Amino acid sequence: MKQKQMTDLLVDIHLADGYLMQLNTDSANKVAPSLYGTVFKKHGTDSLRFVNSLKYYSEKPDILDTIYKQVSSRIDKMQSEEQKREEEKRRKEAAIIARKDSIERVRKADSLKKAIGIDTAGRTRRPLLRPFIRDMRLK
Repeated sequence: MKQKQMTDLLVDIHLADGYLMQLNTDSANKVAPSLYGTVFKKHGTDSLRFVNSLKYYSEKPDILDTIYKQVSSRIDKMQSEEQKREEEKRRKEAAIIARKDSIERVRKADSLKKAIGIDTAGRTRRPLLRPFIRDMRLK
């Protein structure tokens, strides 16, 4: 297997490993064969060729070191991009919540103004609560 193909395959193998580590043991054992099979199929290889290639590169530590530096770099880049996407998503969600909160504050303020007798133009009008407040004082 060529170095570039090995690098690409190892990136996907390590991503699959990371996914499987998040599952409980029983689920991981059920999902792993199919997941790795999908990875091998994507790269047009099988587990035997992968193992033989890994053995070959293990005997050439300088090349394997170069491959793993590339694998690590690509996974770090993917992680960084995912963090940026998550941060953008959180920022958008916070903006939506802030917008909803500001709309709710305006509604509450309008309701309060109506209750104390101020219309939306700022003019005083007959308060809706005045009769209730007067009745409460009498009791």
